[in-house]
Amino acid sequence: MASILILSDSDKDFPEMREGAVKTLSTFVSCCGINLVEEITDGVSKVINSPDCGNRQASALLFSCLCEYPDKAYIEGCFINGFAHLYQLINDSEELVRRNTLSGFAILAENFPNVFLKNN
Repeated sequence: MASILILSDSDKDFPEMREGAVKTLSTFVSCCGINLVEEITDGVSKVINSPDCGNRQASALLFSCLCEYPDKAYIEGCFINGFAHLYQLINDSEELVRRNTLSGFAILAENFPNVFLKNN
């Protein structure tokens, strides 16, 4: 499913596919608990600086899927700790990475606006 979060120039239906993948992963996070959260955060931390733009694209959206985790205080701490790493993707050389990052930030801002206030 993470591969659906990666956009290519030929993906005309990408926004709908990405939205579906984000909703599905978010539902898994809300049901599966801390083990899945740790897998996602570990995975994102390993690929966020990857030379592969697809991995960088998926990082912000994967991280934003954590918004559905029931322990809001715990997950807000994860967002605050990882914010600077995600923010660097806004200046990525690849437009598609920047677009996914902004989409991920939109989800994050909707659910956890304090993360942005604490990282200004």
